[in-house]
Amino acid sequence: MRHFDLTTMAGLAVLVVGAGGARAEGIWSPWHAFCGSATANVFDGGPPLHADGCLADPSEPFADVALSDFTQPGSMGAGASASTRSSVYAFVDQLSVSVRLSAGYSPSVFPGGDNPGGEADAELSSVIEFTMPVDELDWDHGLRLIEDAPFFEGSTLITVENVTQSQTLLTLTENTNIVFTTLQGAAGDLIRITSDISGAGSMGPGSRKEYVSRVTMLFVPEPHAWMLLAIAIPLIRRRTRNA
Repeated sequence: MRHFDLTTMAGLAVLVVGAGGARAEGIWSPWHAFCGSATANVFDGGPPLHADGCLADPSEPFADVALSDFTQPGSMGAGASASTRSSVYAFVDQLSVSVRLSAGYSPSVFPGGDNPGGEADAELSSVIEFTMPVDELDWDHGLRLIEDAPFFEGSTLITVENVTQSQTLLTLTENTNIVFTTLQGAAGDLIRITSDISGAGSMGPGSRKEYVSRVTMLFVPEPHAWMLLAIAIPLIRRRTRNA
């Protein structure tokens, strides 16, 4: 397991890691870059907590930066939290992309529990690239936003490009239900997914408030492409064994 560069003050939970997974490098050739930062402070007199980090190895499928600040240990305390996460997992039959950011404040869940207010701030930049294994892919994508203005607000910009063809295929900035469509291009085209997301807020004693942005995408070869993949997979495995 590799660990990325991490600058942190103090945090109850801070994580910036990469972990290898089942990959189909020869089919999708995924590439991943990530930078994230998180700041949280519950108004109990303590200092803000901060963490940030960047993906050091672009071949790693997963990275995140996350932390929480609580008035007291466990679920009885009020808390402010911020988190960022980006992942790309490649398998023979699909490629899965997920990017998520959240920043929010939660009072104690118990009657009469802590509720001093708090603040949180999170920022994320992510670039995920892959090559088209065939000319057409079944493509599902969606963006879910949870925003509690004026206390917690943010911005989300997701762009999908066919770099080889110099085409912008999709831009997401607001809530989008899961959409089922077809991604068309040419086998070998480079597809780039760029995410720039930020969320922040501050509030006095009150109920749960947060900004959450969650993007999901799934790419699956069209049924008629399975014959091509069935030929390619044994060649890829043979090449891996000989490496």
